[in-house]
Amino acid sequence: MKYLTQILIVLFLTSCNVISIKKESYTIDSATLIAEIPNQDPIKEGQFIDFQNTIIIPHKNLEIQNNKNIIYCSSFEISWNKIRDEILNSPILLDKYVAWVDYLNKLPKNNSISSDYISAIVGFGKDDILSKIQSELKEKFNFHYNPDYELNETDILSVAYLKKEIKFYKALNEDFGDEKLLFNGTTDVDFFGVSHGTENPTYKSKLRIHDYINKDDFIFEIETKSNKDEVYFAKVIPESTMEETYQKVIARINKNNLEFLGHDEEVRIPYIKFFIKKEFNEVEGAKIINEDFNNYFIGRAIQIINFDLNESGITVESIAETYSSLCYIREPKKLIFDKPFLIIIKEKEKEEPYFLMWINNSELMNIKK
Repeated sequence: MKYLTQILIVLFLTSCNVISIKKESYTIDSATLIAEIPNQDPIKEGQFIDFQNTIIIPHKNLEIQNNKNIIYCSSFEISWNKIRDEILNSPILLDKYVAWVDYLNKLPKNNSISSDYISAIVGFGKDDILSKIQSELKEKFNFHYNPDYELNETDILSVAYLKKEIKFYKALNEDFGDEKLLFNGTTDVDFFGVSHGTENPTYKSKLRIHDYINKDDFIFEIETKSNKDEVYFAKVIPESTMEETYQKVIARINKNNLEFLGHDEEVRIPYIKFFIKKEFNEVEGAKIINEDFNNYFIGRAIQIINFDLNESGITVESIAETYSSLCYIREPKKLIFDKPFLIIIKEKEKEEPYFLMWINNSELMNIKK
């Protein structure tokens, strides 16, 4: 299985003195504010799908809504707080109350992802910030960032670009014949997985079952080629927020109630693929009231996520483990992700994840015709 996660965050702040301003109010020139997305593959303007039942959230401590897919990626938080920590040197204060802005202001610096996989840069137009961003993204990720706008000297631009490709230890592409995966009992979706378990002790140790309660309450882990990343699929009853659900899952993993996939057991995981843009319209046009920056307003805050989950993988070198237990009669486990579940992607040495997604519906899956 393979994750390709690519995120572009643009926070574009425009000084009011470049547009028409009156003493009693300020005017937003829409032509000045639009920060176009770079016209290149794989992030291209005009290719986004308008998902009705999927929400991107700016931080983890927001409610899980009924029947909605919820996506969190730490890159937005990192980009937003670059302005807080490196430009304003204080919490970002707006002339309107936005709950998530208040929450982000209170968070410490986010270190959920290693610097090899993210570029987060902020600065003024007068310091040639756009050229610096373009140069770093080209050198580090071979990403050509060519936005269709010009920065004035007083403008502030913050860009965060994250790219991760995670390959599984081995491809999970076994043949299931005519078997189906009906998500939420109704929607027939494409899936991949392991149809008959494995007796190979090395491979077996890479397919881990944490704290199995029953067929609708367990956590499944697949070891990756990377020595940095951990990937979990948690078919659990959610808590009220993503943060609480994540913490509950991690606590269960840390119980070390661990098993390995048996030779007669199976796994089915739906393919998930999406290309989505979120514009945080609730802060667009909001005036910044911090001292020395009260002639600035937020032009636009955008997050783009290109995500692909499939069966691809590659062998990884690791210590082989053999699982043994007392002989007993048991029913083979069927780890079938046909009901809501949580995807966690985190680095092994980090407490916080850089990507979470609660899957509540089939909108992001490949529905069979």
